[in-house]
Amino acid sequence: MFKVVIKDFDLKNTFLNGQCFRFDPYKNGYLGIALNKVIYLEKHGDEFLIDGVTEEEFNTMFFGYFDLSTDYQKITDSFIKEENLQKALEYGRGMRILKQDPWETLISFIISQNNNITRIKNIINRLSMKHGTPIEYDNAMFYLFPTKEQLKNVKAEDYQKLGLGYRAKYLEQTVKDIIENDVDLNKLKTVGYFKARESLLKFQGIGPKVADCILLFGLNYVDAFPVDTWIKKVMEAFYLKKTATNKEIWDYAQDAFKGYAGIAQQFLFYYGRGNKIKGID
Repeated sequence: MFKVVIKDFDLKNTFLNGQCFRFDPYKNGYLGIALNKVIYLEKHGDEFLIDGVTEEEFNTMFFGYFDLSTDYQKITDSFIKEENLQKALEYGRGMRILKQDPWETLISFIISQNNNITRIKNIINRLSMKHGTPIEYDNAMFYLFPTKEQLKNVKAEDYQKLGLGYRAKYLEQTVKDIIENDVDLNKLKTVGYFKARESLLKFQGIGPKVADCILLFGLNYVDAFPVDTWIKKVMEAFYLKKTATNKEIWDYAQDAFKGYAGIAQQFLFYYGRGNKIKGID
């Protein structure tokens, strides 16, 4: 265990805002499984206790994963000055957009469709226990997210047993397509938002919202703006003052949030749900 000083980083606001599914409260902090490691973080002001990884691993792997080099204050200062957004920014202070593994993000957000966060977490944990690699931490066994090779021969009926429902057939086909076509998801980070989005939409079970989640949380496109039921209600209530199409919402966000629409989206989404804004169920 070692200590590190990090400013403007809140664990709850980062791990419990719907962008990831393998970090949970643990003892006096949060424990997560990422980058083939189990990592524990405990916050005391700007000082953090880190366990499960070495200091070198934290600096070379997790500093980037947690996006700690980005000046979020500078980004949010560039947004339009508007009361609702300022409340959202304050509510989610210290939130970071994680730079997650594209493969894990893609599979996780296929699973996420029409699902609540608790159920998504449980399915992913069962999937990892069944097909992932075990790793020990704190005298307990955890499981890494399964690789492409570990899911290669898994059939839809096997996924059904893990509780995936109709998503099972999507998962089987997508894994098959990625392996057979030797798809390198990391390459999508360099082709531009629209081309990367077009590539993702070719996979079964990936529609516009899921594609934008993968682009934002797994491929580092911070201009991606996932529009689901929640964010649609937030944007209509706060900004558009009318029933709007997803395209109208996306266009407004791109103009208002200047290249960082995805960051604004997470603050608004988190605030809208956490405060049960009027008109938002």
